[in-house]
Amino acid sequence: MTLRLEPPARRSLLSIAWLLPMLWVLPLGAQAMQRKVPAPAAPPPPVVQQLPPAKAPAPAASVAGLNSGAIAAGQAVPASVPFGRLFSGDSRQVEVKVVAPREGRVTVAVEPNSPFTLTEVKVFGLPAGLSPRPAPTQASRQTTGSQTLAGPGSSAAPAMSANVSKTLLATLTGAPFSVLAREGNELVVTLVFAPKLDLVNGPFVGDHQATLTLDGGMWKTSVPVSGRFEGLKIGMIAVMSDRDVVAYSGKLGALSGAELVLTNAEKQPVVAQITAKTLPAGFAMAQVNVQVQGGQTRNVPLPVFLSPAIQEGIQQAAELTVSYSGKTKTVPFTFSVYPPSKQFKFAGEDGLIWEFAVTISPTGKTSYAYYVTNPNMLLNRRFMFEVKWKGVRLNTMGNDIGNTLPGGKSGDRVPYFWSIQNNVVRDNYVQMLQVPPTVTMTYENL
Repeated sequence: MTLRLEPPARRSLLSIAWLLPMLWVLPLGAQAMQRKVPAPAAPPPPVVQQLPPAKAPAPAASVAGLNSGAIAAGQAVPASVPFGRLFSGDSRQVEVKVVAPREGRVTVAVEPNSPFTLTEVKVFGLPAGLSPRPAPTQASRQTTGSQTLAGPGSSAAPAMSANVSKTLLATLTGAPFSVLAREGNELVVTLVFAPKLDLVNGPFVGDHQATLTLDGGMWKTSVPVSGRFEGLKIGMIAVMSDRDVVAYSGKLGALSGAELVLTNAEKQPVVAQITAKTLPAGFAMAQVNVQVQGGQTRNVPLPVFLSPAIQEGIQQAAELTVSYSGKTKTVPFTFSVYPPSKQFKFAGEDGLIWEFAVTISPTGKTSYAYYVTNPNMLLNRRFMFEVKWKGVRLNTMGNDIGNTLPGGKSGDRVPYFWSIQNNVVRDNYVQMLQVPPTVTMTYENL
């Protein structure tokens, strides 16, 4: 939490020490008003809803990948279920386990037009009419292949061990994948990645992502799935490590992040020449000659340079040519160019007249500035700004401001400006360009 007070030159150390606790302790009976400037925001991610008060809260749906068992309630869903790298004709299978937090019909689906195939859904648990046998009193714990859930009531109440019997209750092997599941049942979803090279209908060579969704009506779980298709196991296989290379219009010169991955599927070493066939305006690249040993993979940074002619815009088409042993392959990809910084401005006139600005950059450097005027001639006021992005607090700051006496300017707060490093901004800069932060101003009379 960041609190901005008067500069030391304008206040003594004693007055600052008195002011700090007063910023956070508000007098009883104080009159408060609030002003919030809305900004576009992405819808909140689906969450598991709580059970009615008559029952104990249900645990969040838990997910696990290969050989990991179920994840205890309350832990985060894995970042992804990775299949890794596969060549044409290879096949790999992954099981994803989810414990249903409440009873209902569950629909399982994977995004259409993805190379990942949903082949089977199994439901495990106790047969209908039977109750889970009691387990020793204890806090929730994790056991391989099962999950111990706290029973209703206080922490001293008996626990109930779900899915202890591992009885197979249902099996689905074809669409639609929709099945009834009781609270505590374990759903085991089988996904298969078996890409085949087909220039017309097959998946493209490179990285693929999709989302596996389990929707129980009153709860929903989404699991990211990823895999890389390497194409045929012959000759030289060339793919970009990132099919969309990010650049910033204010950073000219050498570009980092553009990388070509070469895999030599032959037994003998191969020398490849990499040249730029198509590049957007403002991009240039010198030819690269590289040798790749037989059966080896090599990551090749591309010497891409940016000039003042670069233009902002997403997914600008580009293409490389890879030549080796009298053969030529093309590698399509894109560049997305974003501004090197972005400023968002906010203003309001509810009780206090104020302006606020937030400036962000890809490095995470975040600057704040505000100007506040108190139009009231009699009452001093205490104000507070809070900056958030998608519900995550980025900063909080506040101060006191005097009243506006006739002929005086004590009710004006001169502009304040300062910068900090913020990792949330650094990791989500591009997303913030589409979904700006929000600023809330609150104040009270002193």
